[in-house]
Amino acid sequence: MRTEEYNYIMSKIKHLEDCIAGINEMEEAEKAKERDSIEQAVFNIWLSNQENIKRTFQRELKEWKDSIKSGDFLGYD
Repeated sequence: MRTEEYNYIMSKIKHLEDCIAGINEMEEAEKAKERDSIEQAVFNIWLSNQENIKRTFQRELKEWKDSIKSGDFLGYD
């Protein structure tokens, strides 16, 4: 794997880790708020959506980390 490929992968990994951390922070801040039943229902949908996004990021993060371990470059976006 060439240096520029490695650097590209590391930048992708950093970006995904930052996205996951941001979602975690948002979720924690939102969980602390009091809500009525309608707001709670909307929040539960939002939270479910955030969890799905986070799982997608985590899968992609694993793929990029695996590519570093194997030396296989996944290509540029």
